[in-house]
Amino acid sequence: MKYVDEFRDPQAARRLLADIAGAAADQPPRKFMEVCGGHTHAIYRHGIEALLPASIELIHGPGCPVCVIPMGRVDDAIAVACADGVTMCCFGDMLRVPGGESTLLEAKARGADVRIVYSPLDALALAERLGDRQVVFLAVGFETTAPSTAVTLLQARERGVENFSVFCNHVTIVPPLKAILDSPGLDLDGFLGPGHVSTVIGTRPYRFVPEQYGRPLVTAGFEPVDILQSVLMLLRQLSEGRCEVENQYRRVVSGDGNDRALALLREVFVVRPHFEWRGLGFIARSARASGHIPGSRPAPPIPSTNDRVYATSTGRPARSDAASGAAVSTSAANTRVSGRSARTAVAIPHESPPPPKGTTTARTSGRSSTISSPMVPLPAITAGSLTGWTKNPSSPGWPCSRRTAHHSANGTGTAVAPSRAMASSLAAGAVSGTITRHGIPRRRASYATPWAMLPALPV
Repeated sequence: MKYVDEFRDPQAARRLLADIAGAAADQPPRKFMEVCGGHTHAIYRHGIEALLPASIELIHGPGCPVCVIPMGRVDDAIAVACADGVTMCCFGDMLRVPGGESTLLEAKARGADVRIVYSPLDALALAERLGDRQVVFLAVGFETTAPSTAVTLLQARERGVENFSVFCNHVTIVPPLKAILDSPGLDLDGFLGPGHVSTVIGTRPYRFVPEQYGRPLVTAGFEPVDILQSVLMLLRQLSEGRCEVENQYRRVVSGDGNDRALALLREVFVVRPHFEWRGLGFIARSARASGHIPGSRPAPPIPSTNDRVYATSTGRPARSDAASGAAVSTSAANTRVSGRSARTAVAIPHESPPPPKGTTTARTSGRSSTISSPMVPLPAITAGSLTGWTKNPSSPGWPCSRRTAHHSANGTGTAVAPSRAMASSLAAGAVSGTITRHGIPRRRASYATPWAMLPALPV
């Protein structure tokens, strides 16, 4: 077959359906997940689900980048679009995606300058025409669309366009796939692998699916014959006792992917420590953020933590309470004298710090990100959090209050070993080097040294 019409040939589809019915007759009921949203669209458009035997069920996966954007990110985009002097550019399918209370389309109706573009390069051209406005491109999509955003950012650098920026929400396909496979009680027999994403990353990244989880995967095209042939390939693997990655979409997809596109992704983006997915919760290392582009202005330094303390604080180290089990590893005595002081945060590489151990995912069932919270230890501080959690003024505290945020204090406080209640919260998650203080400094809230793994806030 060479042409699109051939992949929609009714006679070829009937032959494949007959083969599928014969292969399914000798097997128990099967559940296959089509990962890509394009497959889901094609299945409904051509009525494929109704043509398959009743023993084959297709489960729709998380492969639609518009569907998985959480409410909180939509709310952020609306807030940016409503700012003075800002023009927000996005693809048309983002206009009606709901945030917590509104959509970009409703924000446009209220007066926000929101414009539909067909490419990020269109947004860059608009920025060149509107020199007096900040033009922000709302970037969404998997590895399929991320290279075009990367090219646009490189073009903006070369042209010296200073009023163009990207609100980056690019996600990656492998981490959510792994999160699904790690779900307890998973009832899937195989996967129709994404087609468009695989044109960029190839089929090699999916090898963990059969090797680690014992499920076959077939990378599929988007025409009716493509999907039916992929289902048949999965059934034949199961019938023959095989479990491997196969490529049905050979006319477009290779094993190694697109080397040039992958090089662009490595040059322009860094991987986020974690990202929230609508309906899936937070998944570690599942999205990209715009990194420092070589040749442009130097990346800002990692911030130090300057607490500007005028206080005297003495006390015994927490390890003196070791017998009760409350001590924190590497706790040490700390004596401070009156005057100005500064502490510098532990140096953390700002490029793609590895996720902490114990990473899990949390389901939110489509609720707003404002009521979701990561189920992972907080990630390392990066250059993206230039002003996050530093130099914050303290606020009046309650007696026996305990804070993990950073405060300034005036007065005298005493550092003592943590109570048993606090020790129980530290036993499983304390980071090496943590120093815990509590007490009631005069007139001010109690304070503690900042945790070494504050969350990154890249845009």
